[in-house]
Amino acid sequence: VVTNLNGIRNSLADGDKMIEPEEDLCLGYSSPKIKVEDLIRGALEEAFMGMDEQMRADRLDYSIKGGCTAMAAVFIERKLYVANAGDARSIIVRSDGNIQEMSTDFNPETDRQRVQAVAYYHPKLLGDFFGRLQFQRRVRRKDVGKQILYRDKHMTGWALKLVDEDDIRKVPMVTGEGKRARLLSTIGTTRGFGDFDLEAPGGLRIKPFLTAMPEVRVYDLSDENAHSEDDVLVMASDGLWERVTNEEARDVVRKLFSERPVTDSQRYMKAAHNLVLAARGHLTQKGWRTEADEFASGDDITCFVIPLKGASLAMHKTYKEREAHRPKEQQEEKEEN
Repeated sequence: VVTNLNGIRNSLADGDKMIEPEEDLCLGYSSPKIKVEDLIRGALEEAFMGMDEQMRADRLDYSIKGGCTAMAAVFIERKLYVANAGDARSIIVRSDGNIQEMSTDFNPETDRQRVQAVAYYHPKLLGDFFGRLQFQRRVRRKDVGKQILYRDKHMTGWALKLVDEDDIRKVPMVTGEGKRARLLSTIGTTRGFGDFDLEAPGGLRIKPFLTAMPEVRVYDLSDENAHSEDDVLVMASDGLWERVTNEEARDVVRKLFSERPVTDSQRYMKAAHNLVLAARGHLTQKGWRTEADEFASGDDITCFVIPLKGASLAMHKTYKEREAHRPKEQQEEKEEN
């Protein structure tokens, strides 16, 4: 990410200025206006895809197997960029209790249309074991000739389909819902790094359906007085979110902040610690249980709580120092734009 951002350093130095389009009237060609925000998005997207390709190359020289999801938060140019490829999640918790989601949980259910599109254009990837269509319920032989609700790559809703022999013979490529959703009956996420050698039943490679392409969301921090010490970014792996809702995470954070002063240097680390405890629970005679006496998370948990005010003030300081050293002609040109 840093390498890619360094590659656009000169453009970043222009702040909010756009890269003006070039026109060739003879060819009828006009390039689009490009914002600095778009350059940063592109740097993040390229970094994620580049890392995946680096892992592909490294696995030939090293014994590297498996894969992982990835999420990155970048504070730059008075904005927060969150890039996510996987089922980790980021939310912004405001001091007034409002929550803003900064990512999508990418799993076979939420990413269904994309993976079905891959199967549509490359049907051989499914072999003879899996089918592209998703049905409302498992179809059986008695359903042949009947109409059952289904959906395909082009559908966000449901429609009726006449079930045929091929439908009952093949397992849908996407099964289950939520945390139980699976791609090719194997993996519960659809984006991330690696997993080049992961196979589904029948020896089918899963990697063609996976991608490291991140979703990038942007949060504006241009108003240096808009945030307090209680406004934070919460980033965590799916091990937290499978047991803790966004609202529960907000309540845990706000409770901790009400008990600890803003001068406490451990304040944000303790908030992250309490979030992990909320998902991990405590050991009882019935095993690990949450405070609500429900099953605790058995997955790995990574969690960060990042104050927005400190990041915003730091960026504004850098921005003002840069503007102070900018030639007067450039400052006037920027004000005109």
